[in-house]
Amino acid sequence: MKDKEPTKEATNFSVFARRTESLDAPGIQKLVTKETYEIFGRVSVACIIEKANLGVTLINENNDIVGFAALYDQPNWMRDEDNVWTEWIVNNFTEDKCDALNSLFLHYFVCKEEFSDGIIKEILRTVYHAVPMLQYIFLNLPNDHGIGEHLADTFKPLTKSTGYETDYQVFACYRHDYCPVLHIRDARIEDHDDLMPIFNKHNNHLTEIYGEYFLAELIEAQDPGNRCIVADVNGVAVGFVNISTDINTEILKENFELKVYNYFLKKIEKTREVIKERPKAASPLASENNKETYDIAATPNTLDPEQKKSRSNLKSPRKRTPKLSSSHLEERPESQASARSIRSGKNTPEVEIIRETFDVESVFCVQLFCIDDQYESRSGDFLSKTFELFKGKEFVVLTLPHTVPEFPLLQMFQRAPPKANSILGHELYLFNRNGLIKKFSIRPCKIDDTEKIQRLTESIKGHSNIMRDIKQYNDYRRDGDGTRIHAYVAEVIGQVVGVCVIRDELELNYIRSHYNIEDFVYFRLHETNEHGRLHHFVLNPIFQHYSKHFLKEVLRLSKKSSLYYPLHPFLDDSTKEKPFSLVTCLKDLVPVSSRRQVIYPLENLEQNAPVQDVLEQKDPYALYHINRKLTLEPKVVINLRIVVVGSSTVGLSALQSFVFCPHLIFNNLVLVSDDEIFQTDEKKWKLAESFIPQSIEYNDRQKHLQSLPTWVNFIKGKMTRIDRKEKTLIINDNEIVPYDQLLLCTGQQYKLTVPTGADVEELVTTSEALQTKLPSVHTGFTPKNVFTLNSQDDCVELKEWIENSFDTDDIIVYGNTLEAYTCIHGLLAHGVKGQHIRHVHPPSANKSTTFNLQYVDELIKKELEKAGVVNYQGYTLARWNHGKSGEEDLNVATFTSDSKPLTLKCQAFVCCHKKTVDYQAFKAINDSFLVYDSKLVIDSNFCTNDPDIRAAGPLTKFARRYHSENWTHVNFNSKEVGMRLAESVLDLFDPTLDSNEVSEQTKEGAQLIPKYKEPVVHLTKLPGGYTYFSVRKPFINSTIEMLKAEPDYGLDIVTGDNLKEEHQGYFRLHLNQYNIVQDITCLSKNVIPYANLLCLYGLHEKYLNNLLQRHREGLINDLYKYFEESWCMAIYHDRFRDFRSEVRDIFSTPDDGSTTSVEEKIRQLTMDEGGSLKQEQRKHLEDVFIGTRCKNTIRERLNSFLNYNKYHLPMYARPGML
Repeated sequence: MKDKEPTKEATNFSVFARRTESLDAPGIQKLVTKETYEIFGRVSVACIIEKANLGVTLINENNDIVGFAALYDQPNWMRDEDNVWTEWIVNNFTEDKCDALNSLFLHYFVCKEEFSDGIIKEILRTVYHAVPMLQYIFLNLPNDHGIGEHLADTFKPLTKSTGYETDYQVFACYRHDYCPVLHIRDARIEDHDDLMPIFNKHNNHLTEIYGEYFLAELIEAQDPGNRCIVADVNGVAVGFVNISTDINTEILKENFELKVYNYFLKKIEKTREVIKERPKAASPLASENNKETYDIAATPNTLDPEQKKSRSNLKSPRKRTPKLSSSHLEERPESQASARSIRSGKNTPEVEIIRETFDVESVFCVQLFCIDDQYESRSGDFLSKTFELFKGKEFVVLTLPHTVPEFPLLQMFQRAPPKANSILGHELYLFNRNGLIKKFSIRPCKIDDTEKIQRLTESIKGHSNIMRDIKQYNDYRRDGDGTRIHAYVAEVIGQVVGVCVIRDELELNYIRSHYNIEDFVYFRLHETNEHGRLHHFVLNPIFQHYSKHFLKEVLRLSKKSSLYYPLHPFLDDSTKEKPFSLVTCLKDLVPVSSRRQVIYPLENLEQNAPVQDVLEQKDPYALYHINRKLTLEPKVVINLRIVVVGSSTVGLSALQSFVFCPHLIFNNLVLVSDDEIFQTDEKKWKLAESFIPQSIEYNDRQKHLQSLPTWVNFIKGKMTRIDRKEKTLIINDNEIVPYDQLLLCTGQQYKLTVPTGADVEELVTTSEALQTKLPSVHTGFTPKNVFTLNSQDDCVELKEWIENSFDTDDIIVYGNTLEAYTCIHGLLAHGVKGQHIRHVHPPSANKSTTFNLQYVDELIKKELEKAGVVNYQGYTLARWNHGKSGEEDLNVATFTSDSKPLTLKCQAFVCCHKKTVDYQAFKAINDSFLVYDSKLVIDSNFCTNDPDIRAAGPLTKFARRYHSENWTHVNFNSKEVGMRLAESVLDLFDPTLDSNEVSEQTKEGAQLIPKYKEPVVHLTKLPGGYTYFSVRKPFINSTIEMLKAEPDYGLDIVTGDNLKEEHQGYFRLHLNQYNIVQDITCLSKNVIPYANLLCLYGLHEKYLNNLLQRHREGLINDLYKYFEESWCMAIYHDRFRDFRSEVRDIFSTPDDGSTTSVEEKIRQLTMDEGGSLKQEQRKHLEDVFIGTRCKNTIRERLNSFLNYNKYHLPMYARPGML
């Protein structure tokens, strides 16, 4: 529900309507009066909000709540009869047209008393606009309850049926009083003046192309195949539709998957009469043709009117027998006599009626559509009239450019999925005539439905699983382990068109602890038995627009409030006993992101450890969810073609941000990459871990939890050209991928090092060799045993070469990067002996070492020496095979240095020297005239010089006007950069965002590069069996000596640097001048709980149990053990950051009776004293803190945090435990 424009009803002040949020509860509670209790009883407002199908809140200009209404899909006084309330109303009252599809019940209403009449009317008007199918809103009360003054003028009592007695009374209000169904009629030329302002408001291109009076001309030119209709309100045309049967279905068939709709073909049956036996011929004519069969289909009763109209279009596969022409008869008098005898009934032959079936196209299209914004929620009212005008047609279709947002009419249409090779610039929407049927009922499954369900699901993957669960339900109503099963069918005119199977949710604690489900559900307000798990959902595509209603009814009939659907990466193998099938309602569910898990030191916690549901690591799956609140909340559909190039962390993070927007559906997300990023293989992943650094954001488990392939189309290949004019991307020189927004996230990769070409026999030094400018890309012949490691496939290729081709010669690893050391670990781990590995270090530009810590550098160096690896420092690659080209294998490599050259024989060469932009990507960017200055140039909002092309990651640099040459996206956290990139796109196309606020924020930061907060993280394996984990604030490379020389360097806390065995490993924690953790470095042979330790970043040492004081007192000998103590488990909790934000808000909020917050007082004192405070000032601030409510409020928030998350944090004592 969009926020409405302010309205001035009888209220004399502006009000805004929006969906109710849980935070509205205190404001709503203030409006509760004695009359509210008398009408609705004493209820929990929070519970009412949580379980309402639709809650509407009215606020004034000051954001104060002035009214609230909660609507449910069931009566509030008939708990035992909820499932049959429609029958109860029909039997007891005179209203017989209501059903679950068109009715809601008012469960709660409060408002400011002085404006009650205007508020209730505004709320009802909002509800009818938000739910187009809704016709009735009922209020159900016991007979002895009064309706109250606020509602008496709005809700009228239903008349009770004669002879029926009931303990309840029902009041109703009707759609036609607030948002009536539109009157649809044929268009007239006079409607032109009413409609043109509506057309021009949305688009004036038609006027520019066809002239000012194109609409009048279109209306005047109507014919049976081209009709115009309007929506009429009090004689004024407020909407217009032009429909036509002139449609090129071949283009649609070529570009869209239409098989399920039978390609818009309808079978019609035609009968014709043929002469079975000829009369005896009395003339040569009869004897000539006595073997022919004559078509006598001209008789008026052989075709109905619609069939006669379409007959000329039929293309029969049978060759027609020619009819007799009048000229032919005139030539032969005998034939005239014979014809007269047939007409007069003499010698009448025996006639046989033949029935033939033909496929005819049964579709028409919407060519033009517009409607006034005030009435757009009633757009569906046009559909009945369109099918009335084309009675022989079954489908209406509409095409929409990708860049045009969906409008309310399309909520009833189905989107046809485009074919993989389609480059058509439009989306196709369709609607079937049967979709107009409003008698769409949901009921429990019966045994008699089995055969109907069999026919409905027989072509669906997982059909056998569905039928097995249906049989189990019909036989026992529960599984063998006692789990209850619920099965429901959707029925239309006696035909089963849908089926749904759910079970009770038994893994609620696991879901709650492993997924962010509490973003959607407040568990305290739900009973355990109100949660269900969706196993199967199948609905005929014709009725797909009823899928949310189907789910809503399933929740009501099963007495559930929430449903969960786990999408396993391998659906068929997910669980053998209780399998799932791919549901057709996935777009109606919201994706639920996974939670970061605390790594618990179970040996230390013992009986204080969490329960098994929290600790358990099940096979990963993506979770989808729907609850009662979401059943009437439409999603915003974005058809924009967003193409992401590159499967880097930045690109995947952007896609993840798009997919996990709960209120949005992106239909056209595309990822282009030459790496099979979505093909997860555990063996490949384990292999890659040993050769290249690990990604903590997108490992195999994370990919399964996110299920990006469900929403993202993957194209394997490389970008070779960008056609900015046509807005297309060329892949592999032959495949065309159109885009509306192109996001370039190719990053940088290790490429073959370009040899300097120096001849070492002439004793050339490196400085001399580099005087000649080298090409940036190696374009010469590449021996097949030269490798670069950028992906899992590269690692597999190297491993296979080791197994199949390596014997006893040497392998050269060239580079002094982190990846080089990881590669050496991989070689050692896969059987290559250290004495066969040569590690060549190129000269360092900034004199900083790989790890930038003396202890780590020395330790890894010793491990390499222990393994037998030979190191060569300061050498630059000169030639391969002494400059000989064309040899398939590399046998020798030569290097130069500042002194003597080096020649090494080798059997393989691994390049880990320097990452660069892929040459093909560079060429595509450069040839498309995007500004490239050593990297692709962007502004602070990721924009290139093309407004439709954005870029992020190591591929890019900021424009020179920002004067920040040293700062690029390489210096920042890639996942955070990807999220910011997605936000910049959402700012353009998400209609729920305030465009004015977004533009103001953009202007404020236009001249500054963005500020990123998340740390840069590295995790990898190193020689010697060590795991290396590093967390650093966004930084510019400089040596540790230079950093320590800074006056505001801070302090290092280090343990494990004396190589004693009792230590778990090396641990360095760096605190800045404000005692905030900014760097973490861990090196250990044990498993590092990196997910926990990452949470330390950005915390003040006071959060860490007075870390600094304990360190100075010599109480901390091992930081690993220190951070495994039970007190710090809350710090590792994924919601601890939210708790810290709440504490900060408390400090920044003035106390009652004060205008200055504690934070403002601290800031004022520090500014006055130049950043430092005296002891007496600190004492004064402590007294202020204790004297205000801050301390007690923080304590309450802490207790609330621990209590709410007690299933994760049972090791903490809480009030009331003793």
